[in-house]
Amino acid sequence: MSALAAVPGCAPKPQQQARSRLGACLLLVVFSSLAGCSADESTPVAVLGAPVLYDRNDRQELYLLPASDLRRAAEHSVVALIQDSVLQDDGVPDALEAFSARAWAVRRELCPGIDFAEQPAAATCSGFLVDADLVLTAGHCAATLRCSELNIVFGYHYTGDGQPARLTGDDVYRCAEVLAFEVPGAGTQLDYGWLRLDRPVTADKTPLPIARSAQPIETDERLQLLGHPGGVPLKVQLAVKPLSARSATLDYFVTAADAFEGDSGGPLLRDGRQVVGILARGNSDYSSTPSGCFDVAQRSESQGAEQATYAFRALDELCRAAPGSTELCRTSAAGGGCSFSSVAEHTAWHAWLLASSAMLAFALRRLLVR
Repeated sequence: MSALAAVPGCAPKPQQQARSRLGACLLLVVFSSLAGCSADESTPVAVLGAPVLYDRNDRQELYLLPASDLRRAAEHSVVALIQDSVLQDDGVPDALEAFSARAWAVRRELCPGIDFAEQPAAATCSGFLVDADLVLTAGHCAATLRCSELNIVFGYHYTGDGQPARLTGDDVYRCAEVLAFEVPGAGTQLDYGWLRLDRPVTADKTPLPIARSAQPIETDERLQLLGHPGGVPLKVQLAVKPLSARSATLDYFVTAADAFEGDSGGPLLRDGRQVVGILARGNSDYSSTPSGCFDVAQRSESQGAEQATYAFRALDELCRAAPGSTELCRTSAAGGGCSFSSVAEHTAWHAWLLASSAMLAFALRRLLVR
């Protein structure tokens, strides 16, 4: 069927009507293309930042959440990146015993009274499942952690007060390959890393969908952060405030997340369902005290500087570098190619279509007046 016949009201008409309808129908085809590329499609899917708290500590245990999409994402999609060397240094035989790792307070010589400081701190970074054997994390984690010595662990959280989840072999995977990564440097501020697992995950694990549209974050919305602050079992922050969308570049956005080392690579979600950002970096705020221990700085929310890479940029870059690496890239291509890497590309596409429409209208006007 032709493109014109597919547009409602534009099927071929008798000859005496054809000329009068041709112009409107061709223009409708063009503007249908314009509209078709503006929808937001979602597809299922170290040098580490030091801790900083803004206004108050909003982090909480996973088991305190009611049943929800956010809780399911935390339980079945988020991973802890745990190095063999951390386990060995702590005398832990393998990742199944991650809850036996040294406490965060011991590892970082923290002052008394810091929330969660007495919990085990096995994780170096966070990440999340995007495809059956594909995890997305921060670029500096992928760049600095040796893949061959890296455990990728689901279920590193508490199920009740002081009650660790029971880990099994189905929860622990090995890093098989670093598919692609970028870290901030000359010409880029992106910070993402793609890790291939040693095998597909079991059926109870759930890939998280990535927001695919090249749209800036709204500063009046509130996001949710899932991660392993300080390396401890998973924590949730329910109302992360975006402070700057960086609409001109769409490389990262700035938030006031209560972020710690170990949170790097954790997902920032919209409505607990869709990943919009990957926590990357921020303020360095361990502060030494006269007693020799380290404390966590408190800042006002307006001083927030925790940065998150736009998740759609990480996926676009993977599909450019390794288009056959995941079904997500093929899904994007089959969807009509309407994936844009920046507002500039999106605007340029619209400008091209509008200019084409104007030229087409001029040509049709000449045709119809003959």
